[in-house]
Amino acid sequence: MRIKIFIKYFVILALTFVACEKETELDIPEPSTKLVVNSVLVVNEPLKVYVTISSYVMDTIAAYVTNAQVIITNKNKAESDTLHHTQNGFYQASSKLCEPNTTYIVKVTTKNFGKATATTYVPSKIKFTNYSLKTKAGISKDGFKNKLLTIAFSDNIETSNYYMLMLEWHSLDSIGFEGFLHNNAWYSYSPIIIAEGSDEESVFSDALFNGKQAVIPMNFNTWNYEDHYDSKYIVKCYLITVCENYYKYHKSLILHDESGDNIWQANSPPQLYSNVNNAFGIFSAINICDSIIIEF
Repeated sequence: MRIKIFIKYFVILALTFVACEKETELDIPEPSTKLVVNSVLVVNEPLKVYVTISSYVMDTIAAYVTNAQVIITNKNKAESDTLHHTQNGFYQASSKLCEPNTTYIVKVTTKNFGKATATTYVPSKIKFTNYSLKTKAGISKDGFKNKLLTIAFSDNIETSNYYMLMLEWHSLDSIGFEGFLHNNAWYSYSPIIIAEGSDEESVFSDALFNGKQAVIPMNFNTWNYEDHYDSKYIVKCYLITVCENYYKYHKSLILHDESGDNIWQANSPPQLYSNVNNAFGIFSAINICDSIIIEF
């Protein structure tokens, strides 16, 4: 009897809540539009800057800024150069090339968004001091036959330095990635790499070897293709110095991407690092210093 009475009151209560439902439309404002300035200066390449405006999350078309005034100043030489718009928001110097060991200041002036400024330092060039390749290095963590490329270089104790290693391999019977750098999968159990948060990290600081020689073993595999094809391979490894701004942006991008799989951060991911005043974006620089090419 008591169960029937409970069910009766439960149904009445449920109907009461349903009857009280009211649809309400919320007007959620879109975020304000802001200037976006991005640039990765590359040593011995023309000075380039990419200028757009921020877009709403549902927008699918980039909003290029084609009428901005973009001026880059070489602080070391006290020389300024006005960049000219080429296409799709890209501005480029007519003849000036990016120089190493140099501080650059960019100033972007627009009619609707005011002025944005940023500063970056172009890192110096270094060389590999040693390297070796071992084609039979056990089994990889993915179950393939491992190759092991071990590289070494010396760090400058006078400054805090940041590096990137990129490795690319392909069969001599196939077409390589000519014209741009490419990074195949590799991993390392070096404390230098592990300290960055992953054994697959390619960008790292000199925090653990400041002023000393770094020796980094790079494990990779060719998916056991040699068991099925009589082919020779070529492996290329690039040593790149990057500025502090590039390093910080890279680290923030990793955290931002990882937040997509975190239910607590999906709607409020970590902010991307920016060193541009009065705008979004990153103004940074890299120096492609040295490379190793080995056939095996």
